[in-house]
Amino acid sequence: MAPPTFCSRSNRSDDGPACVLQEFHPDGWLHLYSFTMEPEHPADYEMANYFMSTLPSSGMVLTLMAQIPGIDRRLMLRNRQFYRAYAGKRSVTKIPDDEAILAVLAERFDLHFPGRHSLRVRRVAAEGPPPRTPKK
Repeated sequence: MAPPTFCSRSNRSDDGPACVLQEFHPDGWLHLYSFTMEPEHPADYEMANYFMSTLPSSGMVLTLMAQIPGIDRRLMLRNRQFYRAYAGKRSVTKIPDDEAILAVLAERFDLHFPGRHSLRVRRVAAEGPPPRTPKK
């Protein structure tokens, strides 16, 4: 019997002491990331979190993202793309304009952006991340 549509688990890695967070997909279990059970210290993540959330060229700054996972569904907004997944079926809807983005955020994610904050949401969603340049 297959697990529910959206299910995650953590297992010990076959390669050593690390654990692996996995998510169930129609093709089987997909590895999301690995971690160890060693204690973490603030210095291990504070600087990286700061730069990811404030650096102007960071994808976390340049991309509008919202996501709600559940046992039987997942909703995700990424810039102007709204993704829905229910019971193995997936759909993508292009959000046509700024007002529609704010409506999706309010209605589907219960996120409300009054006044000047809505301008930032609109700018990020309209521009999105810059194109990636191939590494040499």
